[in-house]
Amino acid sequence: MGGTTQYAITTGQGVNDVNANGNGSLMRILPLAFIDCTEEEIRKVSNLTHAHEWSTKACIIYVKIAKGLINGENIGIMVKSNKEEEPYHRLSYIHELQETEIKSSGFVVDTLEAALWCVATTNSYSTCVLKAVNLGNDTDTVAAVAGGLAGIIYGYENIPEKWINELANKELINECLF
Repeated sequence: MGGTTQYAITTGQGVNDVNANGNGSLMRILPLAFIDCTEEEIRKVSNLTHAHEWSTKACIIYVKIAKGLINGENIGIMVKSNKEEEPYHRLSYIHELQETEIKSSGFVVDTLEAALWCVATTNSYSTCVLKAVNLGNDTDTVAAVAGGLAGIIYGYENIPEKWINELANKELINECLF
């Protein structure tokens, strides 16, 4: 658990500070893509731990893209049509960037950019997740965020069976899902 999340749990309030823009709320926000919710509700869920506008905006963008994918929209078209301002201005051309221009860090902007870059520049679930892991640094979160979108695009049946079979607590996960 990151420092911002630990502070939020300890104090009972999310952190609204420019220096507290980790990717904690982004990595747990995807379930909201599967329910009817407003941007304000997404913001409130992010605010539980990460209350700064950059963190909440990342969550809103991510859920919006996930909802679009669920509705059959194309990731490339959605990314290109994204017209966000700083610090998310690169999203509309993220697919054009080279790997050396992508940062895989715990900073929420970097995580969202890296995840979208991985999704937009690959054509399978496994390629996307491996690309995210191979970026290095905060690979678990970047791969989880990218993998969430890739899972929507390619479906459960395209996740390598070996990966599924080696999951820790697989029985518990199956109980929750099925």
